Amino acid sequence: MIEPVELLAEHKHGLRLLSPVMAAAGTGVRPADAAGLGAVVVGTLTRRPHPPAPLPRLAESPAGLVHRLHVGTASLTQALRRHDWATSAVPVIVSIAGTPADCAHLARHLDETPGIAGIELRLWDRDADEALIVVSAAREASTLPLLAKLSPAEPDLLALAQDCVDAGADVLVIGGPLPAEVPALAGWLSGPALLPLVVPRVRQVAQAVDAPVIGCGGVCVPADVRAYLDAGAQAVQVGSAFLIHPFVQEIFATYNYPNPLKEDDQ
Repeated sequence: MIEPVELLAEHKHGLRLLSPVMAAAGTGVRPADAAGLGAVVVGTLTRRPHPPAPLPRLAESPAGLVHRLHVGTASLTQALRRHDWATSAVPVIVSIAGTPADCAHLARHLDETPGIAGIELRLWDRDADEALIVVSAAREASTLPLLAKLSPAEPDLLALAQDCVDAGADVLVIGGPLPAEVPALAGWLSGPALLPLVVPRVRQVAQAVDAPVIGCGGVCVPADVRAYLDAGAQAVQVGSAFLIHPFVQEIFATYNYPNPLKEDDQ
């Protein structure tokens, strides 16, 4: 039987996942279809809607896919009209992006929105200085758990991770696509190719920073989840695998993952 994972037992709101496996932002997974997952990260939302980038937006590559970043984003107003997150059976975490002022605005409104378990700040496409300003602005605007999603390619990842925690981030998500290019498309690489690149970065952060860590990148089968847990992550996010199997959570639902937090307490 899969046990829940409480990432923030001492936080005012807590952050209790129903399992260690989450749907990453951008997968299009709806909370209503998320049975078997520990949580769903919805969005990414911005203060104002952004139109999608021109075609082509996706291209296959060995062990992954290359995609454009701007596939279109919804505003918070649009999302609230479409969804009632308060009725979700799984925890809902909302991914947001934008300027520090925009993220503060979004965080403030999400703080007042029923059914939100946490806010994920998309920082993997930001430089370190701006990332810290975003974390500080969101922290001042909201009491909800803040997840800072950082790129595994960040040159000084350990310092940035610690600085994000000092600025108010409660959880660190290590993952996100990497810059890549194939014929006719320059963009970002996602998929299985990222797993061996992200796992060691997760291990480094988990050993150096006193905060829960979530791994993201290349998770397709239960063994990939175990690789991240063994590296020190408390949970993982699944992304592009949903393009292969829209109900990929069924693959993970019956696997008996160890609870890394419970093992640490023994």
